Amino acid sequence: MSDSNSDSESTGDAMNDFIAGSIAGAVSVVVGQPMDTVKIRLQLFGADKYKGPIDCAIKIVKEEGFMTFFRGLLSPLLASSGINAVLFATFSGSLRLITGSSDSNAVDTAKYSHIWSAGMIAAIPQAMILGPTDLIKIRMQKDSTQYKHVGDCLRQSIRSGGVSSLFQGTVCTILRDIPAIGSYFTSYNYCKRKLKNNSNLDEVSSSFISGAIAGTISWIITYPLDVAKTTIQTIDATVPVHEKKIVFVLKKLYEKNGMRNMYRGLGTSILRSLPVNAVVFPVYEVCLRFLNR
Repeated sequence: MSDSNSDSESTGDAMNDFIAGSIAGAVSVVVGQPMDTVKIRLQLFGADKYKGPIDCAIKIVKEEGFMTFFRGLLSPLLASSGINAVLFATFSGSLRLITGSSDSNAVDTAKYSHIWSAGMIAAIPQAMILGPTDLIKIRMQKDSTQYKHVGDCLRQSIRSGGVSSLFQGTVCTILRDIPAIGSYFTSYNYCKRKLKNNSNLDEVSSSFISGAIAGTISWIITYPLDVAKTTIQTIDATVPVHEKKIVFVLKKLYEKNGMRNMYRGLGTSILRSLPVNAVVFPVYEVCLRFLNR
């Protein structure tokens, strides 16, 4: 095969990964948004305002209306397609580079160490995109009355802290996502291989179950950093810089209520991750198979 044909195939594989990832990302955001809103409220207000996720959900509906669950949806919905497209395309490209294989199904036989490494590499560009979009989403989820819409939240954020303030918490996002995404892809592929070899499940069912397990594992590993990220992203721009640093925020969270405070909302995050991550991989893989034909 000529180099030009090889380059053409690589470009085609990357484009297919990009398209399939964008579709999977959009679907997952819609599925997970209500539980994500509950998670954010619990992380920010905890026991001071809510007894638990069910109490939080009930109060949101009673006090603010059902559609409050979907406030801030536009920001992650528009961004998630790009974020997941970048994630899956970067992961697949990195894995092919690490393994030296041009096979679009290289992940099926790759070593777990190679999958972990490709996942950690893929985490960085997607976290750079996720940081600012997550900040807008979280601020709208925190207070349903302060902002009229996504554009208003964006405008107020820039007005109070400048464009650079949109990246408040992005470093924490990167530190969270490097181990999270590495473990995510690794545990997903480990579970899927085990299910395919030791059960009668079809391709979609094994992907569904493996995705749910992988999402749960990645949340448990990095949850304190997620709480710190959420806290940092809601701090006002006028607050001194040292109070926005990761170590300072983690210390404050721990001083308030010990390790328990650093895992507030974890149950809700796991409940949310089950359907979200169960959907991502099957949608991605079905789309990818269609595109590769």
